[in-house]
Amino acid sequence: MKKPTKYTPEKTFTIEKNGFHGTYYKPEKDNYPGKVLIVFGGSVGSYMLTEMCTGKYYEAGINVMAVAYRDVPGAPDKLQGIPLELVENAIEWYREYVAKKVAVLMLSAGCAVLYCFRRRISAKR
Repeated sequence: MKKPTKYTPEKTFTIEKNGFHGTYYKPEKDNYPGKVLIVFGGSVGSYMLTEMCTGKYYEAGINVMAVAYRDVPGAPDKLQGIPLELVENAIEWYREYVAKKVAVLMLSAGCAVLYCFRRRISAKR
């Protein structure tokens, strides 16, 4: 299988071991210390496309992680019933180990997942 980027990940995550599925890329030169970007894909395509999106951010010196919320081992294969913990666990890992300031980029259907996640967080307050 072809690698989605030419870069070597700093760390990979699985739902079984880490509570979310993702690939973290730490740039050699961090141009934005204390900040990080998490990229979630949409309904079309695969996790490989989400991971490919991280390349440009990595090249710009941004700590970046591609995260899957469906169609990977341990996650639903459809857009229904997506556990919001997959989003929450990724964000919490980043806040604990990489940076307190987290930006999230959701592509296409990923926006609906973020909307549900934000409603959940608002309800907890």
